[in-house]
Amino acid sequence: MSEKRTRRGGEGRIGIRDVARDAGVSVATVSRTLAGDGYPVSDEARRKVLESVKKLNFVPNDLARGLTQSRTNTVGVIVPNLVNLYYARVVIGVEEIAAQNGISIIFCNTNHNIAKREQDINLLLQKRVDGIIICGSGTDYESGSGRLANGNAPFVVLGRNERLDYPSVHADNFRAGYRATQHLVDLGHRQFLFLGGPEKWPDGSDRIAGFKACLAENDIEFQQDMLLFGDFAEENAYQRVLHLGRNFPATAVLAGNDRIALGGMAAVVDLGLRIPDDVAFVGFDNIATSHYLRPSLTTMDMPARLIGAEGMRVLLRIIAGETVASRTVFEADLLVRQSSGGTRLQA
Repeated sequence: MSEKRTRRGGEGRIGIRDVARDAGVSVATVSRTLAGDGYPVSDEARRKVLESVKKLNFVPNDLARGLTQSRTNTVGVIVPNLVNLYYARVVIGVEEIAAQNGISIIFCNTNHNIAKREQDINLLLQKRVDGIIICGSGTDYESGSGRLANGNAPFVVLGRNERLDYPSVHADNFRAGYRATQHLVDLGHRQFLFLGGPEKWPDGSDRIAGFKACLAENDIEFQQDMLLFGDFAEENAYQRVLHLGRNFPATAVLAGNDRIALGGMAAVVDLGLRIPDDVAFVGFDNIATSHYLRPSLTTMDMPARLIGAEGMRVLLRIIAGETVASRTVFEADLLVRQSSGGTRLQA
C-alpha cells in the first residue's frame, strides 16, 4: 500500500502537476519519466523530474500511472459461490500469483445467478480491469463471455467448456470419475449409485462419463437409476438418500462432490447402515472437512489451488500479448480413506 504524503500546511496530496511545476517541465514529461516506457526524455528534464520527486516526497498514484500505460494492475475474478470450499481454494491460488505480480483483485460472487454474472462483467469492464477470470464450468455465461471474446478484456475460464473456444484451465474430470469408480470396483463393488449435483453441470457430466466408461470396461451394466441428480447442498443430498430407505440399492456411492457426500453419509447412518461395511462412499474435491469425518471420506483431490494459480499465470501471459494454449488440464489424485474401506489412510 502506498504511503500517503501530504503537503506542508495540510493542503492535500502531492500530485503530478506539483512535480511538473517544481521541475519546470510539462505534466507529460513527468509522466513519461516515471513510466519508464522508453519514450524519449532528455537527460536534463529527467534529472529535474527526479530531483522534484525526491524533494516533494511524491508517490505516484497507481490508478493515474495505469491510465498513462493503459493498465490498472487490477484483475476481476467472478466466482459462482464462495460457500463452495473448492472455489475458495481456487481463489487462494489466484491471489498468490496476483500478489507476486503486484496485481489487485476485484472479487464478484454471483451465487449461480446468470443475471448477476452479467452485471459483474459489465461492472468489471467499467472499472477497466486488465483482465477477468471466470470460475466455473458451463455454458450459461455465453453472452457475458461473448462481450469479453469481442475484445473488451482478456479473460480465462477456470472450468471445462467444450462448446466455447476460450482459454481455460481445469481438471480432468473424466479421468477422475474413472479412477474413483475403479477404486470401488477393485474393492469388489458391483452395485453403484452416482449421487450427482445438477444434471447439466459439465464437471459432473464428465465425472459420470468416466464412471460409465469404467463400469463398461469392468463388464458392469450401467442402468439409468444409478444416477440421482439434485443440487450441491448437504441437505438436498441427505433427503435424496434418506428417501431411498433401508433397502439401499447400492453398496457403493460416488458423490458429485464432498458436500454431497457429507449429506449422503449422514443419511446412510440415520438409516441404520454402516459405512463402509454396508455402503462405501467416494467424493470429489478434498475439502478440509472430509479428512476429519469419522469415517473419513475417500475423495478425489481436485487441484483447485493449482488451477487458480495457473489461471492467473495464463491471464497475465494473455495481457502481455503472448500466445497461450486453449486448454490447460490437471490430473486429480485419489486419496484413500476410511469411507471406501480402502487399506490405507491419507491426509
